[in-house]
Amino acid sequence: MFYMIATKFIPINILAEGIIKISSALVNSIYYLTKISDDDQELKKILATTDIMTDILLIKSFIDDHNNLPKNDKIYNSNSVSNCIKSLLDILTELEANIALSTKKIEEHKKLWFSSYRRYDISVEKESIILNSSILKHRFDMLLKISNNL
Repeated sequence: MFYMIATKFIPINILAEGIIKISSALVNSIYYLTKISDDDQELKKILATTDIMTDILLIKSFIDDHNNLPKNDKIYNSNSVSNCIKSLLDILTELEANIALSTKKIEEHKKLWFSSYRRYDISVEKESIILNSSILKHRFDMLLKISNNL
């Protein structure tokens, strides 16, 4: 219900621009997180197995292509597509917050005395990355299916 209300008031091109901007920032944030996490093999494995960077870049590319469609195209004017784009923006925003929190925890940990003798704890954030990545894939898959049926 909320998505239908939100997408009626927020033009689809604004939602699409939001996805393009947040996905660019997110790719940079994930790259930075992998650099500062040093030898956290579990985090590197999670990022590799979820293939989150590729997914985000594909979504960004698809949305960018979608944004370049003529304004009278059926896909461009579809409420279903608008709702999917809004849900993608929501999950990308959640992922960005999660990555930012992980980065902040690691940076703060590195400022502590004897930080090299202790491990930082981002286990909740790691689980959230896995869950959000799965949700992201599902929502993008739904967008592709809906777009192909129009």
